[in-house]
Amino acid sequence: MLARTITFRCSEAQLCRMQQAIGQTDANRAALINAALEDFLDFAESPDIRSLDLFALVDTVDAQGGGCLFGDQA
Repeated sequence: MLARTITFRCSEAQLCRMQQAIGQTDANRAALINAALEDFLDFAESPDIRSLDLFALVDTVDAQGGGCLFGDQA
């Protein structure tokens, strides 16, 4: 597989959470983003989630708990 560079823009809240997560693990920023993206894609590809529109997907992610609401980070 050919690796490609992707640039992300994030809010201050997201950057702080990412830096905190990096400080708690041995992972670097690229590894952390890669793991988060893989986890999200696994979640989004499940049959019950795949059928949702964007608004329902955001509501479902917010309902999972354990983090800030999407609207607070966007």
